[in-house]
Amino acid sequence: MFSMHVVREEFSQNIKSYFPDTPRQVFTNMSASYGSQHSSTVHSTPPPASIVDDSSEEEEDSYTLEEAIHVWYEKKSRATRFSYNQYTKHFQTWLHANYGRIIDHRLKKKHVKLYLVEKQRTTTQMRPVISVLKSLFKHLKKLNVIKRDILLDFDNVKTKPPRHERTMSVATIKTMFKEASKQSTPVSFHILQLLVYAGLRRTVLSKLLRSDIVRTEFSKNGESDFRYSVKARDAKGGKNRTIGLKTDVGRSLYDYSASLTTEYLFPGKKDGHLGSNAVAIRIKVLARKVGKPEISCHWMRHAFATWSLHAGANLVDVSKALGHSSCAVTSLYLHSSDKPVSALIDLSTLVDGETVDDSIIYIKTEKIKTEKIKNKLKSKIKVSKKGKKGKKSNQQSV
Repeated sequence: MFSMHVVREEFSQNIKSYFPDTPRQVFTNMSASYGSQHSSTVHSTPPPASIVDDSSEEEEDSYTLEEAIHVWYEKKSRATRFSYNQYTKHFQTWLHANYGRIIDHRLKKKHVKLYLVEKQRTTTQMRPVISVLKSLFKHLKKLNVIKRDILLDFDNVKTKPPRHERTMSVATIKTMFKEASKQSTPVSFHILQLLVYAGLRRTVLSKLLRSDIVRTEFSKNGESDFRYSVKARDAKGGKNRTIGLKTDVGRSLYDYSASLTTEYLFPGKKDGHLGSNAVAIRIKVLARKVGKPEISCHWMRHAFATWSLHAGANLVDVSKALGHSSCAVTSLYLHSSDKPVSALIDLSTLVDGETVDDSIIYIKTEKIKTEKIKNKLKSKIKVSKKGKKGKKSNQQSV
């Protein structure tokens, strides 16, 4: 091992070779300073507090890829986080397997296009995949994880039509209610009530509390009465809304909730409430029993929108009840009733206690009047022409 005075001596001699006119004492001081700096430990002089504070502020503004993805999941429901995570992890795995890299500034649009070509082989609906990736890259650009949003001008594909059109007859629903009444507990029956009469998503439905079935007293014609509603908490997009219920259905659900001693309306073993998959299974069981295995919980939302609008409900009210962001989304849920829209047009008027509609029967008298007017005009034109001819003949004779 070399002692520190040997190191100082070598340092001094090296400096002298470059600066021969410099006094010896100066080199001695420089070498001593050099040795004292390197003999001290690394942690002997802590950095100033101001520098530490500045670096911590910079770290707060910067995110790693994983941190940015966790922020992206905030305010999303558990079901949404699960599906988003599946799409994101699958893309990350494909990118690493084919290019040996993660999502960073080196990523190009061609990489995403090649991934979508590969994904299309096993996925029928590509729109959700593209929507998730567009949302992810927009978020990563916002947090400066990537330099540019490569999918900013990427067009979304149209959703392919489902294998089965989500239309149900009233007879099918009635049969499902009959089958639900045959079960040992009323759980499936009341689940079906909320799907049909409130249009709830199964995720929201599964987490309903007993207190979410609300009864409100009001006065009607001097007599007290009750109206019923259901609170949809933490729905899609983290939104809350209240949906009014048909009186008989609301009373049935309120009596059921009052008979329970549990916190949740549909108690279960996991998380204290029935899982959304368990709700879906119960509906599938009823669907198979009525010979319609393709029916799912989401079909009930389509039925709720279609039947209520056919009965004369306002489109805005239906959109609000379903929790849609706009009426344009609600329009996708609507299905034809196969009834002529022309039958809804009424141009009749009430005359002397009788309903008269001039647009139904052709009245020939209207045409006769028109012909009379035309004949009068023709006769006037002929008279005027004769008068002009008489004037011309008189002028010529003169």
